[in-house]
Amino acid sequence: MKQCYLLIISLFILVSCKKDVDEDVTFFAGKILNTNHKYITIGHKSGIIDTVYLNDNSEFSYTFKNAEPGFYKFRLEPESQMFYIEEGDSLWVRVNASEFDESLVFTGDGAERNNFLMQLYLLNEKNNDLILSYYKLSPSEFAKINDSIRGARLSQLNELNTTHNFSPEFFNTAKKTIDYEYYDFKERYSFLMNRYFNEFNIQYPDNFFDYREEVDFNDKDLEMHYTYEHFMDNYIKNKSLENCLKKHKASYCVSLNSAENLKGRIILADSLFKNEDVRNRYITRYVSSGIIFSENKSQLDSSLETIKELNYTNDLIVPLEEMVALQRLFLSGSNISDKTLYNSKLETITIKEKLHKPTVVFFWSMYQQEQLKNTHLIINELRNKYPEIDFIGLNIDIGEKEAWQKALENLGYNQDYEYQIAKTDFSKKLYHHYLHKILFVNKNGEIIRGNATILNPNFENYILEFLNN
Repeated sequence: MKQCYLLIISLFILVSCKKDVDEDVTFFAGKILNTNHKYITIGHKSGIIDTVYLNDNSEFSYTFKNAEPGFYKFRLEPESQMFYIEEGDSLWVRVNASEFDESLVFTGDGAERNNFLMQLYLLNEKNNDLILSYYKLSPSEFAKINDSIRGARLSQLNELNTTHNFSPEFFNTAKKTIDYEYYDFKERYSFLMNRYFNEFNIQYPDNFFDYREEVDFNDKDLEMHYTYEHFMDNYIKNKSLENCLKKHKASYCVSLNSAENLKGRIILADSLFKNEDVRNRYITRYVSSGIIFSENKSQLDSSLETIKELNYTNDLIVPLEEMVALQRLFLSGSNISDKTLYNSKLETITIKEKLHKPTVVFFWSMYQQEQLKNTHLIINELRNKYPEIDFIGLNIDIGEKEAWQKALENLGYNQDYEYQIAKTDFSKKLYHHYLHKILFVNKNGEIIRGNATILNPNFENYILEFLNN
């Protein structure tokens, strides 16, 4: 702790001296606790602007020259967080890698702005859980709660502005992040209603969707901000669903990974986004989902045709074509019995050696902590409920078998059901697209169903179908 304070004092002295010489210098530094990482990356808009190495005390510092005011992102794999920089700032961050978001605190010039934004982020994460209970409310009741949340956020922003006299640019940007959180909650509520209660013909107040007329789909200030991205994704998802419901029954439209749904989102993204990087990011995400959840060769060929229609450059096309090649191995009817794995003793085995019952295969990564914990929690419940099925976890952190072995010990998972992919012709980055995917495999190693996700509301129905067949 003493070293940390000395570093902060030294930092401010250094920045103060620099300001006397060059007012354009902007400084970002920090200390990261409980990490073995050697570096962080700093990103702006759609790209990474630099890699910054940590010293022996896990401290870093970075100097911007003529920094463009706005949002930046620092990433310590697999975590990342936004920060807002204005020219002349000397911003310091302190974070515990094992409790990344909850422990993150800013000090120095610009701290008031960034601690407020961090508070908004944590409140937004908390409300992510609450939104699932809002489907019980009528649209007018939900709108009142949402208005109240937005009002509280704006009141706090105004109070802080009175005290700290924020720049007009930051104040307007902060207000927009609050607005888009408000819009996003409405989109998510609407999606829940359309997906699960469409047959009740939900009646929305006349002004419920008025905000859609105010949306800027090409806001350069927010293009990498989480609330803006969440809103865009949910808006496109809703519009695609609404367009589908004009032609088909709800039961046909609710599958987010259906070819028609994904095609609708691709068309919408292509029409909405003028920024090529943003457009490509969204379309690539939807095409990737179309590939990963293809159930047969025909659907996979359709994804290939979509790729060809996009007029992408090779650097975007090649990873998608590799994904198509990987997915061919996981189509229904494919046999995976000869694929090699490591067991918890780091011995090489084949999948067929572990296929004694009907088997459900799920994927996880050490670097996706929330996903691995939630998935294993659900799987443990299902394992107790359906003892006639084996539930096998496949770790996708290829080439890190010792780290995986240690993670298994620390996490306390049943090592009889945990394995790591041992050999593959594909990059492990591609396997990250499979983290929410489930494979239903029979005792002969044949994939019976390969397009399920553990979060699908019909997942247990799929299990019962699997057992009956």
